[in-house]
Amino acid sequence: GPTLAAAVADAHGTVLLDSVTTWLAAAPGFEVDADALCTALAKRGGDTVVVSDEVGLGVHPSTEAGNRFRDALGLLNQQIAVCADDVFLVVAGRTLSLS
Repeated sequence: GPTLAAAVADAHGTVLLDSVTTWLAAAPGFEVDADALCTALAKRGGDTVVVSDEVGLGVHPSTEAGNRFRDALGLLNQQIAVCADDVFLVVAGRTLSLS
């Protein structure tokens, strides 16, 4: 099937990408092509809302795999934030602009 970047690039209108957390969790070794996704997002004509969890604010994982996932998601969130026009943290229905 198509990559996430290709699916985003081919989409029309507004896109809700919910969530990159699931995309990363399903990837072998927690490795995804964030650069390709950012390129596809930058080329889109429509608005895109990208949803992700912030796992670094909670209890630290007790396993090596959990720690790798937490670190990989933190890096992915940072990479996507760099290529985003606006970045928001939403907690308990409250929105905080991070950009």
